[in-house]
Amino acid sequence: MKSGKLFLLFTLIAIAVGFYLSYFYLFTAQVVVAEAYSGTAIKAVSGTVTVKPKIESRIMCTGTGWFVESFLEEGKEVKKGEVVGRVEPDDLRYRIRNTQRDLDRYEKIYNYGPPSSHNLKLKERNFAKMKDMYERGFISQAEFEQHQIDMDAFKWQIEMETDSISHTKQARLEALDEMEDLFIRRLTVTSPMDGVITAVHSFKDEYVGNGGTLASLISKEMKISAEVNQDDIELIQIGGKAKVRFFTYGDKLFEAKVTQILPNANYGTQRFTIYITLIEPPQSLKPGMTGEVSLYADERPNTILIPRLALIGNSVFVVKNNQLERRKVTTGYLSFSHAEILSGIQTGDQVVAENVDLYREGDRVNIKNTLWKNKKKVDFIKTDKVNKSD
Repeated sequence: MKSGKLFLLFTLIAIAVGFYLSYFYLFTAQVVVAEAYSGTAIKAVSGTVTVKPKIESRIMCTGTGWFVESFLEEGKEVKKGEVVGRVEPDDLRYRIRNTQRDLDRYEKIYNYGPPSSHNLKLKERNFAKMKDMYERGFISQAEFEQHQIDMDAFKWQIEMETDSISHTKQARLEALDEMEDLFIRRLTVTSPMDGVITAVHSFKDEYVGNGGTLASLISKEMKISAEVNQDDIELIQIGGKAKVRFFTYGDKLFEAKVTQILPNANYGTQRFTIYITLIEPPQSLKPGMTGEVSLYADERPNTILIPRLALIGNSVFVVKNNQLERRKVTTGYLSFSHAEILSGIQTGDQVVAENVDLYREGDRVNIKNTLWKNKKKVDFIKTDKVNKSD
């Protein structure tokens, strides 16, 4: 009789425990928590980043004429010096024709001799007569010497005219050679650098002008610019560490360093531009991509860190005896994923780390997963204004 009662008692207890456990697991919320841990918060400057081509250039026309042949295509990769089109430069053709005409004229003058040379024989006959008259005593020595000076001056004039014609002819010949060489170079349009064509502005059979842009070109190598507030620029140093998050790659962070700081702010935005270099850039980095950056400025060791997603304004949910307790906290530095807590919780406290807006204070919960358990590492934090609890 007694054994039957004991069996019934144990059965009822087992049913009650089973009912309680079933109720606890089926009718309590499942939460993901993170353990607050002691780490090093890094004071940093936040900014926005944009990916740009390292070099932007243009394929230009160096003559005026018809664009008779084009190999330009958007998205096409080209090498420096690669032929991308041909232009018939009619302006240079006109100059070559005029220079050739001048060269022919000076060639004839050179072969015929300067105009003064046609009177040389007459001058020489007259001088011979004066010399004979001097030798026979009909004119004085002074008068003969004057004729001698006039004769020498006339020959010198012919020599100078001949040299001038010769130099002019040579100059025209050299100019013609240069223009013909330039004609060939202008006829062939080449790429000024290795890169990718991003836009085509002129097409085959169009008339193009000297200095006109035929296509736009960018380098395959990218650079990353960051915009930061003028209040923070003094905190940034060349070679300083940085972490970048591109919106294209979600929450993935890329290590980087500062390589250049431009000396002046943008007059419209009052923000400074700096350039950073990724330590291990992704292969698919494209111009126009944007994101966020944290730039190292200072650090604070032995401080409490939790996930930033755990914050509800200036408070967090702490799990205590399977029940949620809302606590006000004072935050310090905030990053993409971390928050420094100056007061309100202790190391080891378990805070709700996901979907915090779904819960209320006093809710009974069951811990589904624990993040950062026994975590000890340095976290990269960016500067935000400290939000003090009320």
